[in-house]
Amino acid sequence: MSSPKQDEPDLGQAIATVEASLSQLKQRYQQVERDQKRQQQLKELKQELKQQAKANNTEGIIRAELKHIEEEIINLELNLESRLWNWKELQEPFWQAVRYTGLGIIIGWILRLFSS
Repeated sequence: MSSPKQDEPDLGQAIATVEASLSQLKQRYQQVERDQKRQQQLKELKQELKQQAKANNTEGIIRAELKHIEEEIINLELNLESRLWNWKELQEPFWQAVRYTGLGIIIGWILRLFSS
């Protein structure tokens, strides 16, 4: 049986890992909130510029601004989506699929050999 002293470093390391993960989660949450606010601001600005362009007949000047705003909105959307998926989350299901697919192929090959 292990003594309590041997378990302490593992517990300390587990706590440190959880704290680091929590810190990363908090940072990610703050980033998502900032990006969502910025995205909403840009959409509102885009709508205002479209209305100004119609009212003032200055579509040429405002069109360039609208294009810039649209590009920034797309970049923010990509940033928000890309941060939701990462390799760590997909790593385990990926390797399980590889493992069980390979196992299925081997079992099928063995069954075919013995059924002939």
